Amino acid sequence: VGEIVLDAGELTTLATGDAFVSDPTVRLALAERAHLVDMEGFAVARACAAADVECRMVKVVSDTASEDAARSWKAEADRTARLIAEVVAEHL
Repeated sequence: VGEIVLDAGELTTLATGDAFVSDPTVRLALAERAHLVDMEGFAVARACAAADVECRMVKVVSDTASEDAARSWKAEADRTARLIAEVVAEHL
């Protein structure tokens, strides 16, 4: 378990794990400590911190951490990719 403190932007707590959250008990426990859960955010932030480079992430919620998380993520992939592309294009 590690923690990287972000010094800019809104305060959002992001938990990172290596599997889709599909267990309701795990989902509730995570919801008490984090706003969002992903599978890569901490690794990206850690690598940027180690290289002493700025890190910015654009995240879109792609599933509801329910029993069908793995399936619903696939169904949402196109929509979320388009949303992220729009945000990135606005900030270039």
